[in-house]
Amino acid sequence: KLKIHRVQTENEGREEVKRLAPLSLMVQEGGFDSVLRRSIFGGPALLEARKRRGATLIYRAAEPPVGFAWRRVTENLTEFLPPISDVERVQVLGDLAKSARGNKDFFFLMVVASLIAIAGLLANSTAVVIGAMLVAPLMQPIVGLAMGVAVGSPARLRRSARAVSRGAATAIAVALVVSLLFPIHDPPPEVLARTSPNLLDLLVALAAGAAASYAAARKSISGALPGVAISVALVPPLCVVGFGIATGEWWIARGSLLLFLTNLASIILVSSSLFMLFGFRPTQEKRSRAVRWGLGASILGLIFITIPLALTTYSSFESRLIEWRLHQAQAHLSTDPAIEVEELDVVHKEGTFTAHVHLLSAQAPSTDALQRIERQIQEKAKAPIKVEFRVVQGSHFR
Repeated sequence: KLKIHRVQTENEGREEVKRLAPLSLMVQEGGFDSVLRRSIFGGPALLEARKRRGATLIYRAAEPPVGFAWRRVTENLTEFLPPISDVERVQVLGDLAKSARGNKDFFFLMVVASLIAIAGLLANSTAVVIGAMLVAPLMQPIVGLAMGVAVGSPARLRRSARAVSRGAATAIAVALVVSLLFPIHDPPPEVLARTSPNLLDLLVALAAGAAASYAAARKSISGALPGVAISVALVPPLCVVGFGIATGEWWIARGSLLLFLTNLASIILVSSSLFMLFGFRPTQEKRSRAVRWGLGASILGLIFITIPLALTTYSSFESRLIEWRLHQAQAHLSTDPAIEVEELDVVHKEGTFTAHVHLLSAQAPSTDALQRIERQIQEKAKAPIKVEFRVVQGSHFR
């Protein structure tokens, strides 16, 4: 006499277990072993089978074509990654949970890193800014945020997001105070370099996100994390936001904030995807919905960020093209032999192209002479452009 039992498991009733003692037959309806729902310990089907006595046969119904193709792609990608045991996964989860906490050590390092970063930016010192990138601990909670998306853990998401937001606010506040104490009228090049992010910055951030998650999952190469911190800028753009607020230059604050959001969204999306390929997935069926929401939000955020990045990339290309045209005609811009065009560069600011022209003249040039040079520049640029002159009185001796 056979007894057939229906067992309610954590996948909301999609799974039936028929006990034909000593053989247990477990029927798994299609889709439960998808890449989002597979547990880091082998899946709920296997967990349920381990509770039973005797042999257990598990089989799955046929998959739809799209699901099958997606599973094959993820499995092929996983084959290129080194295997990680369940014990190693648990250790990585614990380490990221500890490092993602915004404790006193975290805030102390954030304050120190922000002080170093804003000092390097104001002093126009690249070496000092790189030092701030090494000290800043902001990468750990961002990677922890990506892990929260991968495993669908609301607690991890809240804890990591709280640390990231408070750390970012700390960096902006420190830079704001320092910029008010040491006012600088002309933004240094190190500041301006972080106000116009483009698609190349997005590419760097995507690669850095992959490197950060790989180093976090593989403890044997954790020494690569300092290099990742240098390659992607986190604290310096936040300090530039504080500088822009302190000086009232809102275009500087907007551009640097866009750079930080680009790095943040890229790291979260790539890191969470790579964590899932390493086998970090939700342990409960109900959390798979949180994973889909997290990945969808990351993709949507990255799409919205890509639009202004594409516009900035196009504007940067156009400004370089205008500057190249003007350099080709630089020797012929001035028809007055007493006036010489010494230097010329083109910048794009708030939707307007501006040509900064440095003139060398033996005496103060007339208004008509400046207007003739301005018309020449506008004709050669082949685009609407504003011209600003800086005249130095003197002459060359050869």
